[in-house]
Amino acid sequence: MTEQALSELLKTKAGFIDEVPFPVLRVGIDGRVIAANAATEPILRQWRTAVGKVVPDEWSDRFADVARGGRPESTTLEQLGSEYALTIVPSGDDAVWV
Repeated sequence: MTEQALSELLKTKAGFIDEVPFPVLRVGIDGRVIAANAATEPILRQWRTAVGKVVPDEWSDRFADVARGGRPESTTLEQLGSEYALTIVPSGDDAVWV
């Protein structure tokens, strides 16, 4: 699947992220969490943030770089003994899907 196809798919499914069993969140270029499903709760708790609030600076900068650069990026997040594989996908509208 191409980057553009993935971005378009995520845009069309934005209203259905709560149905996805794995963590999905949308973060604006300003670092503010725009949307998040229930599966992101442990991640948001670790970051001490919530929908409408800002993610930590380290992640905000990374998300902004991906949004501006227009290319997906993969990384990992360790949280309470678990490791999450994160894919950060620019959405083309000053935000990213994670």
